Parts: sequence; C-alpha cells; structure tokens
Amino acid sequence: MNTKEQFSDELYQVNESETKDLLIQLGDHYISYAIINPEQKILHFLARTRTNSEFSAQQNLDNLIELNPHLVLKYRKVKICVDTNNFTFIPEDLYDDDLIDEYSRYINSGLNTEIQVSTLKDYSIKNISSIDNALKQTFALRFDKPLVNNSISPLLNACYLLLTADPSELFINFNESSFEAAYFIESNFIFYNQYKYESAEEFNYYLLNLIEQLEIHLNTCKVRVSGNSDQRSQNKSIIEKYFLETSQPDINQIIQTSFSISSKADLQSYFSLISLSLCE
Repeated sequence: MNTKEQFSDELYQVNESETKDLLIQLGDHYISYAIINPEQKILHFLARTRTNSEFSAQQNLDNLIELNPHLVLKYRKVKICVDTNNFTFIPEDLYDDDLIDEYSRYINSGLNTEIQVSTLKDYSIKNISSIDNALKQTFALRFDKPLVNNSISPLLNACYLLLTADPSELFINFNESSFEAAYFIESNFIFYNQYKYESAEEFNYYLLNLIEQLEIHLNTCKVRVSGNSDQRSQNKSIIEKYFLETSQPDINQIIQTSFSISSKADLQSYFSLISLSLCE
C-alpha cells in the first residue's frame, strides 16, 4: 500500500489530536483521510492511499494504520464514510424502526452485513444502507465511538449547504468509475442516484437520460462538478456541451484551507471526504 498524496499545513500538530476531528473515506480503490479543527473549520491534513484489491477493506485499513499510527490517536471525533451504491431512501414521516426488515428488501444486504440508518435532517429522509459486519467491528476496535455513514450523506449535506437561489441546480460528483447526481429545483430536493460507466460515451448517455428524465432546463440550471480529477477533466466538455453555467463547488463554504494545502492539493477530488465534516 503506497501513499499517493499527502498534504499538511504549518499549523498541524500531532500532539493536539484531542481537539481535532479525523475524517476517513473508504472507496473501492482508495482510502482518504483528513484531520480538521472543527471549531475553527480549518483543514490541517489531507491524504489519499490506493488500496490493495487482493485485501479486504478491513485489511487495507489495518495496513494504513500500521503505516500511519497517528490515525489511532485520541481525537475529538472520528467520522467515517464508506462508498456504496447499495442504499434506499425512506421519508422520515413514513419511517418505522419496526419495519427495518422490510426496508432491507430494497437493498442487497447479505448474511454478514448489518443494516445502517442515518438521518438526512435537512431533507427529512432516512438514508438506509448495509455495511459489512467485520468492517464495522474493525471501526469499533480501532477508533473511539466512530460515527459511521455511507458516502451519500456527506455529499447531500454539502449540496444542501451550497444551494443558492438559482431556479435549478445539478451537482455531479465523479468517482473513478461512476458518478453521483443530485438535483434541486428552487432549493427543493428532487433526485439523487449513482451511475457506473466505462467511457465518455456512456457518461454522455447517462447525462442525456438525466436531462430528459428530470426535464432539466439547460439555459437556467446551474451545474457544479466535483470529485475525481481525471474524470472531471475527461467529461468536462460533455457537461459544457449541454449546460451554459458550470462551476466547481466552493470548498471554503465547508472548510477553510491554508495556502500550503490549497496550492498543492486538488481539493475537489476530496469533496466527499471534506463534506464528511458536516455529518453529526
């Protein structure tokens, strides 16, 4: 396991971990993590490591900790999100704890998994997914009472924070081989989904389907693009072919970064990880 990227600022002190939050995102091909000052909303440390595909998620995490022992220091809070396309949403006013087995039918929960429920308060939605039991046990053993979410909650929390008064807004977040789309009309949540694709042609196909399905008005919809830098670059011209106004989300509305980090790191590629700071 080799560290692909690592950035830190001049204010970062390992011995001050008890006042900091540790954020960890487990993806299909990488583990990303950040250390932030939650009171001042400052990003101090940022790193991403490519994982070994022959190892389980918990083995990759243990290997990362072995190489980076500061990860198991005592932090104010540890927040973890796990990438998944195995989820469903239930309106909060219809949700019932006694029906959890019924909800599990909407997702592919295996024998060695546990149903996990988190609340998207700004949306009045319950976000339901499954998590591997062994992975969740690893979290509990390695960290002190970690807050565990799927990666959808951080993204949607950030979208809500970044909403403006525009008639409609589409957020596109790229992963290595998929993208997430969240759509809003007059700040009202309309749609969220994920799409796997293997080429620019496939991305174009899914984007056109979204435009038609949601009846998006191309002249007035504001699009904000984040996530994997390679995929952003490869698909930039496709998005701009359809939409008049495209931009990147303003990371500074979520967290402040020093010049020593922002001048070197592609912060947009860490958008979901940084957005994890919004989960409570």
